[in-house]
Amino acid sequence: MQYARRERLAITGALVAAATGALVALYARAIAGLAREWTSSPDASHGLILLVIACAIAWHRRVQFVQAADGRARSNAGLVLLLAGLTIYLVGLLGADIFSDADLVNRRPERHRVVPRRARAARLMAVPLVFLLMAIPLPSLLVNSVTLPLQFVASHIAESVLTLASGTPCFATGIC
Repeated sequence: MQYARRERLAITGALVAAATGALVALYARAIAGLAREWTSSPDASHGLILLVIACAIAWHRRVQFVQAADGRARSNAGLVLLLAGLTIYLVGLLGADIFSDADLVNRRPERHRVVPRRARAARLMAVPLVFLLMAIPLPSLLVNSVTLPLQFVASHIAESVLTLASGTPCFATGIC
């Protein structure tokens, strides 16, 4: 009985190690790009802090997660989610933006594990996954399309306030 349990744990450990190695190999480029973005861009530097917080929360809840996940139930949902995530990842590799594939690193870690069989297990890891999702920098095309109109509005307001406050006409020639 004890030998069978040790053998089962050894097999499980080997499978987890193999899956982890495969994920690191598959997502190495995306992880490196994301880490480069976090360390080089002041707009995305919060990602490092969120990564640490998410890992700490997940580590703290690991025992409850394992207890809440029912290992006896069999489900093909994990395989379906894994294949869907892999398909989206491969489509993202063909795109021009690094974040289309880096995004999958953070949004899909639960899909590369055995999918939780119970809602409680999923809720236990929801907070770390949300933190990881928030750590992903938005693509610059999206950020620029949202912030440029706001910069024009702020520039117009500043121009109007300066004109009213000083009584001297002020003309904006661009966004400073």
